[in-house]
Amino acid sequence: MRFISFLFSLIYVFISLIGCQYEKRIHIRSVFHASAWNPARDKFSFARGYKIYKAPVGLSRFPDGGTSKSLHESISFYIFDIKSGKIQMIDRFDAIQDSTARLQWNVTITWEKDIITYSLVNRVWDRDQRKHRPVDRGHFSFDVARNEKVTLSGREKKEKAKTRPGRKRGSMGLPARDIDNYTRNVAVEGWGIDPLDYCKLSNREYIKDLMTLEGDKEYRYAVVERLGRELKADEIKELLEKFRKEMDKLRRSDNYKYLTYKYSIEEIEKRLGDLIQGADKSDAR
Repeated sequence: MRFISFLFSLIYVFISLIGCQYEKRIHIRSVFHASAWNPARDKFSFARGYKIYKAPVGLSRFPDGGTSKSLHESISFYIFDIKSGKIQMIDRFDAIQDSTARLQWNVTITWEKDIITYSLVNRVWDRDQRKHRPVDRGHFSFDVARNEKVTLSGREKKEKAKTRPGRKRGSMGLPARDIDNYTRNVAVEGWGIDPLDYCKLSNREYIKDLMTLEGDKEYRYAVVERLGRELKADEIKELLEKFRKEMDKLRRSDNYKYLTYKYSIEEIEKRLGDLIQGADKSDAR
C-alpha cells in the first residue's frame, strides 16, 4: 500500500514538473438555447452557447481523463432572416471566469412587434455549496427597426422580462434541429467568432485533419472556410481528388469504413465544391 501511494506521489510530481499537455487542434461545442419567431414568422431570434477548448493528452489525462483547457466560452444572440439566409448578431456575453468550468446558461427570448426581449442568467458551480448558484447577467430589449439595444430596469424589467418564451402570440420558439437546419450554411464570419484564431496550425495540418476526419464537425467546417480563403481553385480540386482516392481505397478494403467515410465527407465535399465555383467566378473577373 505504501509503495502504491509512493508511486502515485511520484507520478503527480512528474506531471506537475512537465506541466499540462494539450492537443494542438481545438474542440468546439455549441448549443442552441431559447428562440422566438417574429410576428410574420419570416425571421427568428435565438441564443447560441459556444465553447472552444483543447483536450489533455499523454500523462495530463492521468488518472481520470484530465481537465480540458478552456480557450473561449460565450453566448450570443442572433436574428436570422429565412428569405435572405442572412444572420445578424445582436449581442454577446462572455462566460464568467470560473476555475470550475462547470457553467450553464438560462435564457429567455420573446419577440413582439419590432421588439426582441431577452434575459440571461449564468448558473455557476459553487464548490463549497456543491450546487449551481445563479448570476443574473441582465434583461435587455432590441429594437429591430432601429437596430438598437436597450437595458431593461425597474417596471420594464418586471413587465417584459418575466414572460417566458412561447407564451405570447408570435413568440413560439423553434426546436434546436430546425435552427441548425436553417443556419447550417452560415459562414464563420456570420457567427462573429473564428474558432481557428485559437488554433494556429499550418494549411498542411488542416488538410490532414480533413482527410482523416479529425476534430468535430464545426472544426472541420471552419477549416474548409479557412482553406477556401487561402487555397487556389486548382489546389481545392486536388484536395477533392484526394478524398475520392481515399474513398476508392476504402471501398476495396472495408465496405463499412467506406460508407462511414463517405457519409462523413459529403458535406465537406459540397462546401469545397461551392468554394471552387466561387473561386472560378473570381478568376473569371
